[in-house]
Amino acid sequence: MTRLWMDIALRVLLALLGSYVLANLGAVAFAALLPLARVDAALVSIQLSFALYACAVVWVFAARTAWRAMAGLLLMAAVCLPVVMLVVEGVIG
Repeated sequence: MTRLWMDIALRVLLALLGSYVLANLGAVAFAALLPLARVDAALVSIQLSFALYACAVVWVFAARTAWRAMAGLLLMAAVCLPVVMLVVEGVIG
């Protein structure tokens, strides 16, 4: 019984914190990559980040194990991270 509760607790933690981080990384990446005016790109990227957050939460609870859920979130964050780093360095955006 304890193992089940630990798995649920880990998934809830991943859903709350991991999905939040992924949504924020995605918002920055979307804003930098969208070929729109700066304000429009920011608005669209914020809206897309809500969808990304919802999909990430669903993924966390749909994955076979909590470790696969974590791996999926880390993989998606790794896809967004290079774009975010370029924005931070001032190369794009």
